[in-house]
Amino acid sequence: MSVGDPTVSPFLDAFKFLETIEKDLGDDNLFTQFLELLPVFATHAAKESEELQTQLVPAIHPFLANSSSAIFATFETLAELVKHQPGFSDGFTRLVESYWVQAHVRAILTLAGFGEDVFRGYITALQLGAPNAEHQDIMRRIWNWFEANVDARTLGKLRIAFLQEEVAQSMGMDFETMAKAQTTIADDELYHDVLNYLVMSQSQNISWYQIFDMIRSVVLRRKPAVWEELDAILSDWRIASAEEFLSKARDIIEDDEFYAEFSAQYIADSDETMNSLETITDDDLLVDQLKKLQISAASPRPQGPRRPVI
Repeated sequence: MSVGDPTVSPFLDAFKFLETIEKDLGDDNLFTQFLELLPVFATHAAKESEELQTQLVPAIHPFLANSSSAIFATFETLAELVKHQPGFSDGFTRLVESYWVQAHVRAILTLAGFGEDVFRGYITALQLGAPNAEHQDIMRRIWNWFEANVDARTLGKLRIAFLQEEVAQSMGMDFETMAKAQTTIADDELYHDVLNYLVMSQSQNISWYQIFDMIRSVVLRRKPAVWEELDAILSDWRIASAEEFLSKARDIIEDDEFYAEFSAQYIADSDETMNSLETITDDDLLVDQLKKLQISAASPRPQGPRRPVI
């Protein structure tokens, strides 16, 4: 590795470092723990705080035990960049926090036969060293780069990857569910459109049952044979995503009939149900308890590998 080489993006080399550790550890859970340590490490390294040497470095070193001495050297070089190169600490943290996304892009490009130059251009387009870069400008640069450097099929898979990320972050849908849906649909254009509808649920504040009807309509029109299985996948996810909240709500709601009605409405449109609680019950204490419960039971944003569906 050549971290710090002025002819090579230090962020590309930082990604290679993370990629190597992932392979050396061979365990997604362990690697996720390692990733979670690094933003804290970067913050303390940038400030050169006492905790860096007494707590953080000793906590990180065991994760490098299966790696070569070169990896230890790279880690030390990265620490120096964090300390002394303006903008690197924040950019490194953003890279770490989005590692699974970048690894997904890397896997798609590798499977399609593209070399490191294309991935390097993508990392450059992310503008990790520019903390004030605007999201729209970054996305414009990304798609300008890919449109000029990859074929249409790969471009479609990359667009799907970014949509999946948006669905995961906005709705909390896990990647295993999305992979099942993609395999079931077995049509990238249709799957792309399904993801677009899911994104609309949050971006345009459209209720789940309306989005569900839109998806059903487009699938039945274009590929009706897959709807029954896709219906089950989406319905199972929706019910499971509400399960933690509803199971705890059951401990609060004493009226069986009200709970049954509330559960059905919540699964169909959780936001509308919570916003209109005062119209379906005059129990102010219950309304307050349910709203607090919804906040505490919010769906976690999925972490872990994004595996390309071939």
